[in-house]
Amino acid sequence: MASISLLPMKNACVRTLLKHVFLLVMSLGSVFAVGAYGRNESEAVIQFDIPAQPLDAALLNVSAQANVDVLVSSTLVTPYKSPVIKGEMTLSKALDQLLQGTALTYKISKQQRVTISAIKKPQPKTLSETPKAVKAIEEVIVTATKRATDLQKTPIAVTALNQANLNQYQAKDIRNLTDVVPGLEMTNTGEQSALLVQLRGIGQTNITEIADGPVALHIDGVYSPRAQGAATLLYDLDRIEVLRGPQGTLFGRNATAGGINIQTEKPKLESVSAELAVTLGNYEHEALKATVNIPVTETWALRFAGALDKHDAYTKLINNYAGLGPQYPATEAELNTYQKAATNAQGPDADDQRALRLSSYWEPTENFHWFASLEHYLDQGTSVTELDPTLVARGMRVTVSDTPSFIDLTNNTFRSRMDYTFANEQTLSYIAGTAVMRREQGFDQDMGRSGNYEQRRTDNSTFRFRSHELQLINSDKEHLRWIVGAFASQERNDIVYAIDQADDDGHGDPTKTTSFISDFGGAATAIFVQPDRRVESKAAFAQITYDVNERNRFTAGVRHTRDTKSDEGGRSLNCRVTGMGPYLTNDSIGHGAPKPHQIYADAGAQAAIAAGLPYDDGTHVGIGDQVCWTRQVNDYSATWKNTSGLLRYEYDVHADVMSYASVATGFKSGHIQDRGNEAKPEEVINYELGLKSTLLDGNLRLNAALYQADYTNLQFSDRDLFDTNGDGVVDRVTSTVVRNAAAATVKGLEVEIDWAITGNDYVHFASALMNARFDNFQTPDTLFGNLFNPYVDSASGRAAKIVELSGNAPVRAPDWKFTLVYKHDFELSSGVVSAQTKATFSDEYFLDIYNRTNLAAEIFKSAPNGAKDLAVQKAYRSYDISLRYESNNNWALEGFIKNVTDQNIKTSSGTFITPGGFDAIFLPPRTFGVTLSYQFK
Repeated sequence: MASISLLPMKNACVRTLLKHVFLLVMSLGSVFAVGAYGRNESEAVIQFDIPAQPLDAALLNVSAQANVDVLVSSTLVTPYKSPVIKGEMTLSKALDQLLQGTALTYKISKQQRVTISAIKKPQPKTLSETPKAVKAIEEVIVTATKRATDLQKTPIAVTALNQANLNQYQAKDIRNLTDVVPGLEMTNTGEQSALLVQLRGIGQTNITEIADGPVALHIDGVYSPRAQGAATLLYDLDRIEVLRGPQGTLFGRNATAGGINIQTEKPKLESVSAELAVTLGNYEHEALKATVNIPVTETWALRFAGALDKHDAYTKLINNYAGLGPQYPATEAELNTYQKAATNAQGPDADDQRALRLSSYWEPTENFHWFASLEHYLDQGTSVTELDPTLVARGMRVTVSDTPSFIDLTNNTFRSRMDYTFANEQTLSYIAGTAVMRREQGFDQDMGRSGNYEQRRTDNSTFRFRSHELQLINSDKEHLRWIVGAFASQERNDIVYAIDQADDDGHGDPTKTTSFISDFGGAATAIFVQPDRRVESKAAFAQITYDVNERNRFTAGVRHTRDTKSDEGGRSLNCRVTGMGPYLTNDSIGHGAPKPHQIYADAGAQAAIAAGLPYDDGTHVGIGDQVCWTRQVNDYSATWKNTSGLLRYEYDVHADVMSYASVATGFKSGHIQDRGNEAKPEEVINYELGLKSTLLDGNLRLNAALYQADYTNLQFSDRDLFDTNGDGVVDRVTSTVVRNAAAATVKGLEVEIDWAITGNDYVHFASALMNARFDNFQTPDTLFGNLFNPYVDSASGRAAKIVELSGNAPVRAPDWKFTLVYKHDFELSSGVVSAQTKATFSDEYFLDIYNRTNLAAEIFKSAPNGAKDLAVQKAYRSYDISLRYESNNNWALEGFIKNVTDQNIKTSSGTFITPGGFDAIFLPPRTFGVTLSYQFK
C-alpha cells in the first residue's frame, strides 16, 4: 500500500482517513471472498433465445448456444417446464432463470462444464430460527468496453443506473445524478443554456460553438458534442453508464475525464406493453412520461416514448434592490433606469422541456439486427441566473430584470445501429447519427445591480452534426478477443451572438449615455457573426484482450485521431446603435446579423479578409454612415493529431473478486478562437488500481478505484473582466479566451457499495476522496489583480496582471463527498411500501480557478465590513426522502421531497461582490411532489 503516499491531502487527518478507507476496502475484498469460488460465473455475455418448453430440451438449447457441456439426470428435469429465456446475459443468469422455482441447482466447473443436481434439503428449523430470504443484488450488464459484460467483470470505474434507479432518485436529467455517482459534478450556464459536466475534478468551462468538454456524451453509441445537448430529459432508458477516467481508446475524442453513455430502451418483439407516469409538485411542477411498445410483426417492433417536464421559476422578480444591503443604493431615489424593472415577466430557473422518441427494432434473421430512433427535444424555459447569496441566505431568491429571459431550443436527432454476425461469430457494426439543433435566447446580464445595462442574446444558432462508426468484433468466447474500428464526424455551426451595453442611463437622457463597446456617444452592441465554424474528426482504433489463463488477462488498445477546427467568415463587430432593449431606434440594426452595407472595415481588416487571415484591433477610422465596424477577422484553421493508448492487467482474486491495474492516455483537441488565437490540446495520463467484488452470496457489491491523473495543457476559459474605476464592479468585458494550465494533477479514491442487507433492506453508498491541484498555471486576473493571488515574478507579468495559480484547486472539486441511500420495503398483501432516505455530505469547494476566499474590510463599498468565502461553497449536507406504494395490480404512487432542509448550495459564481460572497448559481430549493404510474401489460 505504499502507493497511498501519492495522495497528499490538505491535512494529516484527511491523509489518514484516505489510507484507512483504502485498506478497509482491500481487506473486505479479501476477507469476504474466501471460499467464494464455489460457483464459477462465466465472464462472457451470450445471446440466448430459448422458447418455453420442457426443461430437458431447454438445457440442450443452453448447451448449444453457450457452447458448454451440460451434465444432468433426465429423471431430475422431467417434471419441469422452462420459461422463455431471450436476450444478452451471462450463462449463470440464464441458468438462474431456467431453474427458478425448481428443486434444482447447478455448478460451473473451471472447464466450463455445467452440472445440474438436486438441492439438498436442510434440516428443519423452528420459525424463530428461519431467517427471511435476502434478495441478491441484481446483475448489471454494461457496454463500457463495447462488449456486453457484467458490471463486476468490467475492469473500468463505471456506475450503471437503469430506469428504475433513475425513477428512484427522481432524476429528470443527468444533473440529478451528481450525488450517486462518485466524482460527478456539474453546473448550468445562463447565457448559453449549457450544462457543464465534470468528472474527477475536471470539467468543461468553455461554452462557445466549437468548444469541447472532457466528458464525452454518447446516446445509443452516437457522440453528442454540444453542451446544450447534455441537458436532455432522461426517459424510457435501458441504462446510463458513467465511465470515470480517460476513455479515448474506444470512445474517442474529448473523453479525458470520462464518458457518459446513455442507452435508450429498445422495442421488444415479445408483446404489447405501455406505461404512463404523471408527476405534480410545488412551483406548479408538472411532468409526464409515457411509453408504448408494439410488435408489428414477429421480426419488427416499434416503441413510442415521450416526456414533458415544466415548473415555474424558483426565482422571483422584484422591482429593485433598494435598501437590501450595502451593495445596493439605499433608497429608490438613488436608482437609475437600469436598476428598476417590471415584475410581470417569467423569472429565471423556470423549466419547460418536452421530448418525443420513435424507435424501431428489426430482426429479419438471427444474424442481423437494426435499431434506429428519431428524437425531438424542445426547451422553452428561462435558464438560470446568478443570485445574491446574502439575500438567498435570508430566504429571498430574487432578481431584477429589464430584459425578458427566454430559451427557444430544439434538437432533432436520428440514431442508427446495424449489427451483422458472420458464421465465424465475428460481428460487424455500423453506427450512424445526425443532429440539427437550433437555439434563440435572451439573457439579462446586468440583473439591475451595477447601474449599467447589459443584455446578451443569441439571435440565431444552428448546429448540424453527423457521425459514422464501423466496428468489427470477434466472439466473446475467444481467449484472444479483439475489436477494430474507424470513426468520422463533422459538425457545422452558424451563430449570431450579441451583447447590448450601456454604461449608464445618461441621467434619463438616452442620447447622453456611453458604452465601452463604442467611443461614439450612446449605447452600443458587440455582435459576433460566425456563419461557418466547423469541427471535423477522423480516427481509427483497435483493442485486444488476451486470457493468459483462467484468472489473468491482459488488454492493450490504441487510437489515432486527427481533428480539424476552422472558422470561415467569422467577424467580431462593434456597432454604435443598440439592436435591442431600451435603445431601439429607427436606424437600429435590429435582430440578427447586420447587412453588408451596414459594416465598415478599415484597410487592415480588408486586407485580412481578402487573404483569409485573422486580424485584430480593427478601428472605425474613416467610417462613413455605416452602423458597425469590423473589430476582428476570425478566419482561421488548425489541425491536431494524437495517438492515445491503454494498457491493463486483470487478475481474478476469486470467482467473485476481480482486481485490475491500468495506464491510459486521453486527448482533447485544441481550440481556435477569435482573432486567430489558438489553445493547445489537452492531454492526460491516468494510472489506476481497481477492485470489483461480489460478496455475501451475491448480496453485497463492493467496487473501488484508486487513481492518479496527470494533465498537460489543461484547458480553461473565461472572459477577461476589467474594473476601470476601482470599485470592484465589472465595467468592461472581452471575448471568451481559452488558456492552458501547463500541468495539473488529480488523485483520488472512489468506493461504491450496494448491499441487500435483508430481503427488505437495501443500502447504496458512493464516496469520493480527491486532491485536485494546478501544478503550473499562470493567467491574468484583469479584474482584481493581485488582491487574491500574487503576481508572477516578472515586470511584464505584473503589467499584464498575470497571477500565479499553481497550487490552486479547479472549480467544484471537493476533497471528499459521500452519499448514503437506505431503502426499506414493507410487504403487504396488496403490494409493497418502500421508504427511502438519501443523505449527501460534501466538503467545501471553490467556484472559480482563482480560489478567491476572504475580502478585507473597507476595500469595496459593496462589502464595507469585508466578506468571507467569496467564491467558495462551504461544506454542506442535504437530504432527499420518498415513500412509494407499488400495487400488485401494476400501479404505483410515490411521494417525495428533495433538499428537505432547503439548503442553499452554489455550483458557480459571478463577480458581483456582496457581504455574503460573489453572486452565484444555486441548486434548486426544497421541492416536493407526487407521482402516479401505471403499467399496461
